[in-house]
Amino acid sequence: MTKSRFLAFVAAMAMGLLWIPAQAMETREFEAVSRDQGDVSVTMGKFDFCALTAVLSGGFNSMCVVQKQGENWVLIAVDPPKPDPWVGESQLCRAACFSLSKAPPVAPPTAGVRYIGCFKDTSTRDLSGYTTGNASGMTTQMCVNVCREKGFAYAATQYGQQCFCGNSYGKYGPANNCDMKCAGNAAETCGGTWANSVYSIK
Repeated sequence: MTKSRFLAFVAAMAMGLLWIPAQAMETREFEAVSRDQGDVSVTMGKFDFCALTAVLSGGFNSMCVVQKQGENWVLIAVDPPKPDPWVGESQLCRAACFSLSKAPPVAPPTAGVRYIGCFKDTSTRDLSGYTTGNASGMTTQMCVNVCREKGFAYAATQYGQQCFCGNSYGKYGPANNCDMKCAGNAAETCGGTWANSVYSIK
């Protein structure tokens, strides 16, 4: 990464172009870091972590895999070329990282609705009875109401703004990336990328 690209990355973060939810921020200590392209030695330090969406945005960063007490983490790493004197090697893997196993809390929906879990989806939908979406206002309750009115047993939110209804779920197995905020309520989680937050509504 060149200095100009790194500065663009920092500017994008400052302008909020890289979404990093405040509730997801944490600090952890790591003893060793191995980069996806070659190894790099990093002094033990503390790193913040953020949501997967920050990794997917911009393309100005590389990723490091971090192992700590059996947990898998990913480090969003500033990766400048060594000839640049403006940054030291100890900063090669110093930025934000996120836990693959943690996600923002799921806000409880109204009575009679039970959260089942996070499940994988594909283009051949897991819940294929009815589909709708709301890019600016999707909430768990909105999706539940739609699916209930249509007579389905299960409701699922995905990608922060999509809603799927059906009478069965889980044919593609469980997922661990239901970590996107609902477009209409940032306190709720509405699935993830090809991942459904599934609710029983009957």
